[in-house]
Amino acid sequence: MRNHPSGTGARTCPRAVDAPAWLQGEGDAVWRVEFERHVQACPACADRLATYRRILDGLRSAPDADAAGVVAARVMERVRHEAASDRGPARIVDWMPRLARAAAAVLLLGGAAWGLFALRAIRPPEAGPWTAEPPEGGTAQWLIAAQRSDGGWNAAAENFEVGVSAAAILALLRAGDGASTKARDGAIRNGMMFLLAAQNDTGFFGVEFSAATYNHGLATLAALEAADRTGDPAWAAAAGRGVRRLAAMQDASGGWGYVRARPGDANTSASVWPILALIRAADRGYDDLRPAIDRGLDWLLSTVDPTGFMGYRHAGDASEAGETTTAAGIVCLVHGGRDGGDPVVRTMVDLLRDRNAQRDPAADVYRDFFLAEAFALAGGPAPPAAGNSASIKGARIHAPPTVDPSGDRWSSVGGPVYAAAFTTLAAGPDRTPEPGRPRGGG
Repeated sequence: MRNHPSGTGARTCPRAVDAPAWLQGEGDAVWRVEFERHVQACPACADRLATYRRILDGLRSAPDADAAGVVAARVMERVRHEAASDRGPARIVDWMPRLARAAAAVLLLGGAAWGLFALRAIRPPEAGPWTAEPPEGGTAQWLIAAQRSDGGWNAAAENFEVGVSAAAILALLRAGDGASTKARDGAIRNGMMFLLAAQNDTGFFGVEFSAATYNHGLATLAALEAADRTGDPAWAAAAGRGVRRLAAMQDASGGWGYVRARPGDANTSASVWPILALIRAADRGYDDLRPAIDRGLDWLLSTVDPTGFMGYRHAGDASEAGETTTAAGIVCLVHGGRDGGDPVVRTMVDLLRDRNAQRDPAADVYRDFFLAEAFALAGGPAPPAAGNSASIKGARIHAPPTVDPSGDRWSSVGGPVYAAAFTTLAAGPDRTPEPGRPRGGG
């Protein structure tokens, strides 16, 4: 193993590469708490975390200034050298996209001011309203008004803008409230242009950071549904590239983990959107995906304990988001071909129904979406949800839509657009399957 970059001589840890993502606020709550606990017991990761914190603090505190031509030339020479190297760039910068790598290289060369400029230059443009009362047209109309001029939508955490934008597109595709069809179609088209611009040459949508599996899965699903709705060949091609990349990301276990996760480190939270996207792709004619889908579904089933609770990495591996992943697992299994009478699915539905009265009162529209979807697909009418961010009655959310994520469990990542999108999805008119027919992917 390499020596630690701080120069202390400490041996590195495989999880040290996640330090920058943790510092930048990436990852879901479960992963962040888990990594923080790991750092407390791992001197190598603690040392690496301190090193990255000094680098980021240096970049943030550097004054604005023009870079001398010689510094810029040295930066580009360094970037070209790393790109041509068989061993790749040093670990201290291997988590950054190319422009951010250039900024870090400048800092190492003594040009911190230009490095900060480069980091600022890759920030997305300021746009759309952050807060607003829902207009007469409901959440779909609000989403249209909140769209940026580049076609994307804001997220509270910038790294999740691709995923939040994809959720907004999915919501508009399924919306049934007062937004005009013309306005909705225009927003969908502009949103898809944003996603296509964010897709790289490997097929991945957005920046590849540790928790970007959520972004890519959501964006691939949005591209598939948009292409299916419109027949646009460019969107279909982008969806196909996204599907192939998703299939290549599947762990040998059958699940998906964080980007560049260690083999065998799949988790149910990260696996949901990839599985749903592959099922949707199979419905559109990707015949060779069934083995990957079946491996994914078999792996999900392996994480369900006898009570019906779906664990995070394996059966019995409880997490604070367990109710969400259990509901999401039902959605995957039913879309994948099992019906509500399947013994495992029935046990999972009964567990969620029994837990309803004792549900965590914290607002969580992401959880509420999967609960509404799971009950509609496999469990019939859902009982009233005490303390939910949107009351689930029958197969629909009847409470006025909200775009205020204050208090929501994932508000620090998603923001108002996320809240509006998943509220709209939970109330969408095409969520309920035809009577007597399990919904197998769309």
